[in-house]
Amino acid sequence: MTLEEVKLFLRVDSSDEDALITNLINIATSFVEDILRFPLSDFENVPDVVNQAILIVIATLFESRQIGGTTEIKMNDLQFMVRNMLEPYRKKVW
Repeated sequence: MTLEEVKLFLRVDSSDEDALITNLINIATSFVEDILRFPLSDFENVPDVVNQAILIVIATLFESRQIGGTTEIKMNDLQFMVRNMLEPYRKKVW
């Protein structure tokens, strides 16, 4: 997942938020790997649904940068949705 791919998905044109987005890429990748129970590098080709799950996590964190208010992150909901997306690829144990 490259910075350019994520910026395109988020519809971000400037480089003002590059550091934040790069950090979110790392966080979302770890989040997805934790759910999968293996690193993305184990895939020969990362499935589209896995990339989409990463983008969803990034977009959610990007749009909900703080706790409270109308955009509050519901981490349990996000984790449930992403886990369901990734279930076919998930290892039963680490």
